[in-house]
Amino acid sequence: MTREALRATVPQVPEDAFNQIFNAIDKNRDDQVCVKQQPTFTNAVDNTSNAR
Repeated sequence: MTREALRATVPQVPEDAFNQIFNAIDKNRDDQVCVKQQPTFTNAVDNTSNAR
């Protein structure tokens, strides 16, 4: 996802704040954000097995 495409999803965020966030996100070599598929209910991490 390009910076411009990501910026278009949050127009209400001030530019300076967006720049700080964008600069902190891991990006690939062509400076695009790697967008991963969100986990679904069936493949979400189950932390309940670690409960004590």
